[in-house]
Amino acid sequence: MNLHQIANITGAKFKNLSNKKVNRFIIDSRQAKKGDFFVPLKGNNVDGHQFIDEVFKKGAFGSFSSKNIEKSNVLVVDDTLKALTDIAKYKKDFIDIKIGITGTAGKTTTKEILSYLLSYFYPVYYTKGNYNNQIGLPITLANIDKNYRYGVFELGASKKGDISYLTDILNQNIAVITNVGYGHTEGLGGFEGVLQEKKNILKTADFKIAPKWLNINEKNIKTFGYENADTNINSVY
Repeated sequence: MNLHQIANITGAKFKNLSNKKVNRFIIDSRQAKKGDFFVPLKGNNVDGHQFIDEVFKKGAFGSFSSKNIEKSNVLVVDDTLKALTDIAKYKKDFIDIKIGITGTAGKTTTKEILSYLLSYFYPVYYTKGNYNNQIGLPITLANIDKNYRYGVFELGASKKGDISYLTDILNQNIAVITNVGYGHTEGLGGFEGVLQEKKNILKTADFKIAPKWLNINEKNIKTFGYENADTNINSVY
């Protein structure tokens, strides 16, 4: 993806723009190297915009900015995170079948096992580490480097609306709930709030997988559990 394509997708304004091809998107200026594209984000304590000059000195090919900076290869946008998300939504279509995984626990383990098994048969792209929030998912999708048959992604939630927001970005074909427990109850309004938030991953998926005990009444859902499920667990090692 070159700088002009990035500008077209995000509707960015710019002064001078080369036609350089970007190697990857980054949000941490300390990781910058030749060929990178920097996405400066404003946090509670630090504003990434102060590092734009630094990443160019390290060889970055371009950067977003929500401030009107007249510098070559700086793309000015209203919101840098939204611009990154626009790139993510564009890049997600490089993957044929997208699998979204959520749950109070077990997301990363399930993602790693599933990605490992699928990779024996198909090209697979997946979340590195636990990049599963409003920043982690977009940067993961933005860095898709080629076409893949499968993509496996974690979707995390700490407050109401998080799963719906991430689902809107990923638009997963297959949705998986690993389990539901008492994690993040403060931001989600107790156990029932956690349950309702996790269930939001199922809304737009074509195929759904969830624990039997949740008693979810959805079309095209397969359940797992210790008894009376579509897939019964006989033993755990």
